[in-house]
Amino acid sequence: ARIKAINKEKALALPGVLAVLTADDLKPLNLHWMPTLAGDVQAVLADEKVVFQMQEIAMVIAENRHIAYDAIDMVAVEYEALPAIVNPHKAMDADAPIIREDIADKDEAGQGKRSHNNHIFTWDAGDKNATDAVFENAEVTA
Repeated sequence: ARIKAINKEKALALPGVLAVLTADDLKPLNLHWMPTLAGDVQAVLADEKVVFQMQEIAMVIAENRHIAYDAIDMVAVEYEALPAIVNPHKAMDADAPIIREDIADKDEAGQGKRSHNNHIFTWDAGDKNATDAVFENAEVTA
C-alpha cells in the first residue's frame, strides 16, 4: 500500500510519549535506509510505500512499554491500496506489480544482475556435489 498520510498527533499528546518517529523524521539524518547482509538496502520504517506484511511504519518512544503500546494504536495511517503479490513465484511474472520502486530502474541490486524488477538477489551457498557425496556415503540418513 502507498502511504498517503501519517497522523501521529494523538499519540504525541498521550502523557509519557517522548517521540513518534516515521521515515520522514529519519530522512534528514540519512537514517531511513540501512544496508543489508545481502548487499541491498532496506527501509528502517516504511518510506512512502509498505512493501510487506507487518512492515513497521512508525516507532514510539515512551517512558514505558505500556504507554508505547497504547500510543502506537493512536498513530493513524491513511493508505492507498495497491495490488498485492502473495506468491513469490508470481512476483517474477512479466505483469507483476513492481514492489521496490526505488530500484526499478537498476540493472543490478543486492549481489548482482537482476532478471526482473522484483528480483533483488540470487543466493547460492554451499557445495552441492560435496553435500550429495556426504549423504550418499552416510551410514544413516533420516
